[in-house]
Amino acid sequence: MNKAKEFLTYALSVIISIAFFFFLFRGLSLEGWISGLLAAALYIGLTFLLKPSPRIGRVKVEALKGGENSLVLMEEAKADLKSLKKNLPAIESEKAHKNVEGLILTGGEILDYLKAHPEKISDAHRFADYYLDMAEKLVRKYIDLQHSGQAGRVAAQTEDALAALDTAFDKQLKRLTAGELMEIETDIKVLQETMKMEGDL
Repeated sequence: MNKAKEFLTYALSVIISIAFFFFLFRGLSLEGWISGLLAAALYIGLTFLLKPSPRIGRVKVEALKGGENSLVLMEEAKADLKSLKKNLPAIESEKAHKNVEGLILTGGEILDYLKAHPEKISDAHRFADYYLDMAEKLVRKYIDLQHSGQAGRVAAQTEDALAALDTAFDKQLKRLTAGELMEIETDIKVLQETMKMEGDL
């Protein structure tokens, strides 16, 4: 549930509960403590009833197997994709810029598909946990290398890793839309290039 809806739920509950208190206290001349107790009970009930259930797309999280985990996974994936979009303008290399644009486009298509088919999120957990997370970290690392002036061999390796990830994203989208499980493929190139980079991701 987003913050705006959450605030609206609590605000509406408070207003109705206060109005109910004055109705009981002034209108029905009940004791103040009784009116307050009943109004508090109404507030708790309204907060519970009006609070919308979290959803992924149109499906309630509670209706999905492992729904809470799927919701967390989707939120983290959205955050990674948002970070990629935010950092894209800072990428100076045309090659890296193009690859990251591809990652953003394909990653967005995958998340849109999962939002429309939340029952498949559990099949795609490795994509969000591994590929998308790695892409976001690689981009931040690459930008750090640009700023530090270390644009030599390590930056070139990072560009190769981004290109490999771009290809991996495309494979994952095709497999997902074909109804296959989103297993992590043995992408030695990505792992090797990542391991060669200086510093931890």
